[in-house]
Amino acid sequence: VETDHGEDVVFSVVATGNPSPDYQWRKDGVALDAATSNSLSITSVTNADAGSYDVVVTNAQGSVVSDAAELTVLADTTAPTLESLSVIDASTLLLTFSEPMTASVTLLTNYSIDQGATLLAADQDSPTTVILTITVFNTATIYNLSVTGVQDLALNTIANDTATTFSLGVSTVEFAFIVPNPDSLSSADAAVQDAIEALGHSVALVDDNIATPTTTGTSQAVIISSTISHTRVNASFLNDSRPIFIWEYQLFDDMGLTGSGSGTNLGRDTLSNRNINLVDTSTGIGNAIGVVEITRGNRKDGWGIPGADALVVATLENDTTRAAIFSYQSGDTRADGGSFAGRRLAWPHGAADVFSIEGAALFEQSINWLLSTQP
Repeated sequence: VETDHGEDVVFSVVATGNPSPDYQWRKDGVALDAATSNSLSITSVTNADAGSYDVVVTNAQGSVVSDAAELTVLADTTAPTLESLSVIDASTLLLTFSEPMTASVTLLTNYSIDQGATLLAADQDSPTTVILTITVFNTATIYNLSVTGVQDLALNTIANDTATTFSLGVSTVEFAFIVPNPDSLSSADAAVQDAIEALGHSVALVDDNIATPTTTGTSQAVIISSTISHTRVNASFLNDSRPIFIWEYQLFDDMGLTGSGSGTNLGRDTLSNRNINLVDTSTGIGNAIGVVEITRGNRKDGWGIPGADALVVATLENDTTRAAIFSYQSGDTRADGGSFAGRRLAWPHGAADVFSIEGAALFEQSINWLLSTQP
C-alpha cells in the first residue's frame, strides 16, 4: 500500500469462526495498543507509520496470522500553504493550512502583523488550524499577516512570502457624545467627533442638559466630554449597560470609578504637563511602557484612585499613585460596591485638538478597546 503524507489509511480483515474471533493488529511484529477490531485506521500518516502490518485472529480453537500488508509512505516534498484566514471576533483569527502541521504553528515568531498590531498567542486548534489571539484593531483598517517558518509533518516549510490581508469587518457604532452645546462645539470636542468618525463610526451629539440613558438610547456607546457641567450628568449613566468613555474627572465618583472626595480619590493635577506614564499595555492601549507625550502643549490632567478591579493603563507622570487612564470590565466591582453593567474607560481631562501623534494613537486604541472583547 502506497500513500502520501497526511492521508488516511484503513486495513481490514474478514474472518469467521465459532466462537467469534478476537483481533490484534501488529506493526513490524509488535502489537498495537487498542487495535483489536477487524479493521485498523491510521489518520494523517507520517514516515513513522511506514512498515509491515498484520493481524492475529484468535478464538478458542487457535490463532492464525494474516498475510502482511506493507505500508509505504511516499516522500512529501510539497510545502504547506495557508488556505484561509477567518475573523472570529475583534481579538481572534482562525488560520487554516492545507495539511496537518507541526507545533511550529504555535510559535509567535513565525507570524507578523502590520499597522502596530500585536500577537498575543497562537494555539493549534486541530492538525490543520491555528487560533491567533491579537490586540484590538481599528475596524476600518486593512491588516497584512505574514507567515514564515511553519512546517508540515514532513518538515516542509511554508513559502517565505506567504501573506494575506484581513479587516475586522466589525459593524460601525453610533456614539452618543455628550457635550455642553451641540450647536457650537469647542475645538476639543470637534476634534473628538472627527477622530471617532475617522474610525468609521458615527456620532450623535447630545446636550448635557438632557443627557440620560433614554435620550441617548439609540446609540451603542457613550462618550462624556471633559467640557460638560458634571452636575448636569451626575450618576445618570451609572447603571447603563453600554460601553462608556468618561473624559470628565469630576464624574469618576458619580460613575463608580473611584470613591468620593475631591483631592483624595479624584482631582486635577496642580502641575501643567503634556506627558503621562504608561504602566500596562495589555489592553492594547499604548505600544510600550514608559512616559509618552499625549498633547503638543501643557495641560492639567484629571486623575483618579480607582478600585481594586480596575486596570490602570497610565498614571500621572509626576505621581504614579494617581491613575490617568484606567478601565473596568462589565461585571467588575464599582467603588460603591455595585457592579459595572458595561465597560468603562476613564481618561485624563482632555484636549483632543492638541493631541500629539502618540496621543491620537492612544485615543484610537482606547476607542477600539472600548468596543472590543479584549480583556
